[in-house]
Amino acid sequence: MKSDPARLKKLAAALNEGIPVCAALEQAGWSESQAKKGFQKVPQAVFGMLNTPTRKRIENLINLGKSFTPEDQENLVRGRLADNVVKGSDRGVMSAKALGSDKRVSMFTPEFQQGIIVLQPPNMTAEQMQKALQAPDE
Repeated sequence: MKSDPARLKKLAAALNEGIPVCAALEQAGWSESQAKKGFQKVPQAVFGMLNTPTRKRIENLINLGKSFTPEDQENLVRGRLADNVVKGSDRGVMSAKALGSDKRVSMFTPEFQQGIIVLQPPNMTAEQMQKALQAPDE
């Protein structure tokens, strides 16, 4: 679907003002679900309309994101958190947590999900259930 030139200009103007990409997409008329996809949904034509500093900043951020391997990303997060512990500071913790929570690395989710899932409870009375859960007498 071709975008309306006025909509493209509105998006470029918003990005040039420094408005975050998701908010700029919504202001220019993209749906919330499309706007959440970020730069992936910014049409190529808009990049040509951006002023040079904005275009360079965006291109640098995209290239920076592409240059990190998942291992580099994990090591960067661990390094930032270790540096904070040594210095006794909390600077950059939220950024490090966000970077570590990225789907490529998922550092802050448990590797194994523990727990019991009961799909169908047994057909027992309360007394029978209690007896079944007691440790056997030895």
